[in-house]
Amino acid sequence: MSTAAECGRFGMALTPREGCVYTGPTIMQGVAVKLGLDTYSYRYAAGLWDYTPRGSAPMALEHYLQKAADLNLDGVQLCDARHLESLEYGYVSGVRERAESLGLYVEVGTAGTNADHLESMVRVAHVVGSPVVRTFVGKP
Repeated sequence: MSTAAECGRFGMALTPREGCVYTGPTIMQGVAVKLGLDTYSYRYAAGLWDYTPRGSAPMALEHYLQKAADLNLDGVQLCDARHLESLEYGYVSGVRERAESLGLYVEVGTAGTNADHLESMVRVAHVVGSPVVRTFVGKP
């Protein structure tokens, strides 16, 4: 285990370092902070929002999950329902199984405030084990 000085203030580092404990300023209370990859970071690679990647196929959800695992992160936050091929139980439970096999958590995000859509996303969150559904205003 590295010392707090080696890992940064409060034992926290901005990039993963082997042996470092990633905790926030509440380290004295023992509250750990998890690091995750927000898929918004790769929105253009995924071909979302009317953008098509040049020279390669759009980045699929499997790639996001593997990327987070390769980076030794704790999980992913799916910023948009369009990352999911389907909202059906069978597909979504498969996403959870794959994430768990990689040791990752999954959080769910979407756009808009349409009640029916948000209800669907709450069901998705339940299946993947997400404690939250994050949304933003601006899309139906």
